[in-house]
Amino acid sequence: MLAFQDGSDVKRVVVAVSLANLCFVTAWHRRIYGIQFFLPLWSWRDLLALILNVTTLAAFLYILLRLAAKAKERGHSWAGLVYLMPLPAIFPLNILKTALTIERYEPVPSLASKVPVPIRPNLRVIWLVFDEMDFGLSFPRRPAHLRVPEFDRLRSESLFATAADRPAADTEVAMPALITGRTVYHVEPQGTRRFLVSFSMQTPPRDLGAVPNVFSDARAAHLNVGIVGWFFPYCRIFASDVSECHWESMYSGVTDNPTLWTAIRSQLESLTLLESRMWQIERLHTIVAAAKSMADDPQLGLVLIHLPVPHGPQIFNRDSGQITPFAIHTDWFFDNLLLADRVLGEIRSAMERSGQWNSSMVVVTSDHSLRPQMMPHTNPTPLVPYMVKMPGQTTGTTFDQPFNALITRDLIGAAIHGEVISGSLPEWLRQHAR
Repeated sequence: MLAFQDGSDVKRVVVAVSLANLCFVTAWHRRIYGIQFFLPLWSWRDLLALILNVTTLAAFLYILLRLAAKAKERGHSWAGLVYLMPLPAIFPLNILKTALTIERYEPVPSLASKVPVPIRPNLRVIWLVFDEMDFGLSFPRRPAHLRVPEFDRLRSESLFATAADRPAADTEVAMPALITGRTVYHVEPQGTRRFLVSFSMQTPPRDLGAVPNVFSDARAAHLNVGIVGWFFPYCRIFASDVSECHWESMYSGVTDNPTLWTAIRSQLESLTLLESRMWQIERLHTIVAAAKSMADDPQLGLVLIHLPVPHGPQIFNRDSGQITPFAIHTDWFFDNLLLADRVLGEIRSAMERSGQWNSSMVVVTSDHSLRPQMMPHTNPTPLVPYMVKMPGQTTGTTFDQPFNALITRDLIGAAIHGEVISGSLPEWLRQHAR
């Protein structure tokens, strides 16, 4: 065992702890200074994992410093140690700040209990939102050699809109707009559970969870609601209307109250340059598994599936056909589009095996189109894909009249109440387009 022998050993400890703490600076920053609304609810296990990671790395660095010393120092000065002493103090200070953050958390709200459903429910709605899926690049301007068989197959048997406008340019505004069916002008996260939205510049903001929305509509119609998604902490916001829920944070590799091992692994991944790609791959696998389970559950009358693809970063290589953190293409959107197509196929196959696909209403759209700053492309438009397959529908139709995807809440409500069926869907859209 290596023991402290002189002041140089103390210096090495100071340097090792300081460097180890600095290596995890992004992990500390997220927990102390990040916008808590968009982050997981950190647990004491997560804090313990961070302490263990820093301590283990510090011990390793200390050993390297000892091994690097060629000979015992003589006549060393304590002056340098005085200047270094404040640095390791940051470590316990970070522990204290993170502990205070955890202590301030509100209790996690309980999800709504499930209501009894008929043996043969009238209608199920599966609403898939592919994040940042651009209409132009996915369909009319997609490279000729690029095949998306699942999207094209769905297009051939559903209403396919060619002029559906996005509800907003970014997810944090677009998803609240889609869920409430109203234009959102301003948003402001508060704490871990409140997300304030403004529907006009003249009225005061309202808490998103308390505003009538597509989930409260379904609950009022005695339907059980399920949500699988990312970016928004759906399970905290809509707990009173949702019976099954899973969400993943965009800014972390874990979700609420992570286990010790999951927290350790995620924090170690933050030391790599591939952090965001590794997290995106992990969260996609988790979300798709939860999505297939909920889409396959006949007890759930409405399921929102908010998927993290084709949103960046690139995690798919079109050349190898494999998910990988190492793919690098300047036009990465098309790689992730192929992955989104594969995901749609997985969800559809799961529903077909259980007999849920044909009897369900399936809505496929996006929250916003591809932003030029994410991947430069010519002639960007605000259009998003919009496909609606009604129960039993097997033939497709094209709908060219412009409308905003904000109509989705009203459309789902009308379908739940039997006010729109496959044959009347185009006319309903023409009457309600806005």
